[in-house]
Amino acid sequence: MSKMLSLLFCLTVSASLSALAQTANDAVGLAVDESVRRQETKQTMRTRLIEAQAAQKRGEIASAARFYDLAVELGKQVGTGVEVEQKQAVEGVLAARTHLARQAQRRMDFAEAETEIRRMMAVSPKNTDVLALKKENDRLWAESKAILPGADITAKASEIYTNRVKSSSLVQDGRFLYENGRLEEAEQ
Repeated sequence: MSKMLSLLFCLTVSASLSALAQTANDAVGLAVDESVRRQETKQTMRTRLIEAQAAQKRGEIASAARFYDLAVELGKQVGTGVEVEQKQAVEGVLAARTHLARQAQRRMDFAEAETEIRRMMAVSPKNTDVLALKKENDRLWAESKAILPGADITAKASEIYTNRVKSSSLVQDGRFLYENGRLEEAEQ
């Protein structure tokens, strides 16, 4: 009986140790997978930074801003170990989006400038330059309300333009038909 209990005890301990070893192997596998994923994300982040800088040099500021945005998001996913790259990405977002906001202000598109400013504030909410730009944009927008059409009319702009083109086309069709002696069709 004692041999039987000893054997049973040994089998139980052996099974427990086997389960622990399997759990440890799973944990090691998960850690390795996470490490590989982080390395891949770091490399992708660095690639996006290079693409952003190249687009910025070519004068493609909107593309550069998108690449910098992607780099910032990838940096958040990685967490630690990419502080330098994350700083470059944030500085790139601020530079590119400031440029885009200034362009929008020159076009008197203060809503678009506001959108760019919000994107900058998402990555650097306490940046004094961004806060000053927001304050300036708010002031310019308020001053321009007296001379710009309202948002409801601006939203209808494409419809108004389409109707204008359609009317001009109908007038030309009518004129052509009139000149060719088809009075009833021209009238319609």
